[in-house]
Amino acid sequence: MDYTLYTAEDFAANESFINYHLKREDHDIQFWENWKIHHPEKLDEFYNAERLLDMLFLKLSDEELKTEFDKMEQFVKNEQVYIPKSNSKKHLYFLAVALTCFIAFGISWWVVKNQSNKQDVSMVQRINPFGQRSIFELEDGTKVTLNANSSLTFPAVFNTNQRNVTLKGEAFFEVAKDKKRPFRVITGNIVTTVLGTKFNVNTNLLNKGVQIALVEGKVAVNYAQKNRTSVVLNPNEMLTFDQENNSLSKNNVDVNEFTGWKDGALKFKNASFNDVSNKLFHYYGIQLINKSNDTNWSYTGEFVNRDYLSIVKSICYAKKMKFNRFDNTIIIYK
Repeated sequence: MDYTLYTAEDFAANESFINYHLKREDHDIQFWENWKIHHPEKLDEFYNAERLLDMLFLKLSDEELKTEFDKMEQFVKNEQVYIPKSNSKKHLYFLAVALTCFIAFGISWWVVKNQSNKQDVSMVQRINPFGQRSIFELEDGTKVTLNANSSLTFPAVFNTNQRNVTLKGEAFFEVAKDKKRPFRVITGNIVTTVLGTKFNVNTNLLNKGVQIALVEGKVAVNYAQKNRTSVVLNPNEMLTFDQENNSLSKNNVDVNEFTGWKDGALKFKNASFNDVSNKLFHYYGIQLINKSNDTNWSYTGEFVNRDYLSIVKSICYAKKMKFNRFDNTIIIYK
């Protein structure tokens, strides 16, 4: 079966993929984790399929899911629903999924409807492991592209005064315009406030600082520990907070260099070894160790939807080096 031809809907309807998403079968989980790494060009379809299943199943616990399946079986018995004799077990399984999805949508509608009038709204957390990025929309229509090794925490429904989210890692925001409710991205002591714009926030830095790169619109960045210092950014400007030196700096930049990751591009421009190894770690979860005597790196290159092994091979070819791989550790040498 050629899964490279699959759309998000195809993945979401695949029994093995459903098992992977719901963490049911070890062999399915192992298969899809491995398949995802070797087919980065299908990541968007892959993650959109997971989003569809998130919407359908609402992450029900195993106990809740079993309860719904039991209800379905009782419903079938009472209503005498016709099930073809051939592959009856498989038909029963998919009928169960369909009924569970119907119940899940009902629960989802009830939760959103009832919580929209409450001040204490439940919080949602989206977490991406190494090697995975995802695209999703918040309740207000804001589009978020969340990078690998990153998490975003946000309310299921924003209140009437503000829209606050908390980021660890890296994300690109396309904020829905709402003059009455500012949109705030909180990263430690750094708060980025906007009304409607496109910008990138990254906390996966070597110095554990924060970078905010503005693509469109205007943002105000506040630093609570420096007398509430506020810096305004215009398009193609980037603010960097250096936590080690407790300092802020603003520069003109090519924002494409810092936002290409959302389209599957990994870019290096005059990068040091530490810059290269840091990106590979946060994107793919691999440790790159330099056993060569070459410490004067200035590497430039761009990779689009490539797996980490092909990236390492290209870098080693350009640097005239070799490498050995041990699980998630790669050692390069002359």
